[in-house]
Amino acid sequence: MKAEKRKDLILACSKKLFAKQGFYRTQISDIIDEARIARGTIYQYFKNKEDIFVCLLEGAYAQWEQAVSQAVAVIDLKTITPVDYFRLRIKTTLEFLLADPDICSIVMSMGFGLPEDLEKATRKLESKIRDIAVNDFMLGIHNNHVRKNINIDHAAEMIAGAAFRSAYYLQKKAKSGDRADIDSMTDEMVNLLAPGIFLPESLKL
Repeated sequence: MKAEKRKDLILACSKKLFAKQGFYRTQISDIIDEARIARGTIYQYFKNKEDIFVCLLEGAYAQWEQAVSQAVAVIDLKTITPVDYFRLRIKTTLEFLLADPDICSIVMSMGFGLPEDLEKATRKLESKIRDIAVNDFMLGIHNNHVRKNINIDHAAEMIAGAAFRSAYYLQKKAKSGDRADIDSMTDEMVNLLAPGIFLPESLKL
């Protein structure tokens, strides 16, 4: 097996275990058994379990950024309405999280109180979603689409949290046999949040 594929195998097995057992209950020996590799092999690619964890989440973060960029690349920014752009942001994030339920479970299940580097890695995806929302709101205020009196940091935090909780909810429904309807969930989030974010005239566009 080529080195890159072996590294990907270790990460895939680690993700599965972290999602199922949590970070602290997952041991290096569990990852070795799951990947069916020799103990020395894992240390050719990673220093320790923490290194695997951070690398795994950094990879998810990069993939999400790519998904967001690709979604924006295929639309006409000159003609899309502010609310439809908001809807696109939410739907893209939900689709990404639902496509990788293990990452969503890891982020949702990891509490605060981790060592600083691990907590930072765990919160990075959520923080990036929040940061993009803040930038979108600032642009919307500048273009007279977003209410000037909203607390953009607070609103962005709510959106980031709602995206993860909604994806987690849809995953649980899918596991119980119900169809995960991303479009309906996206519409519900937009209908609930948009009136508090956008100016009335922008809601009518």
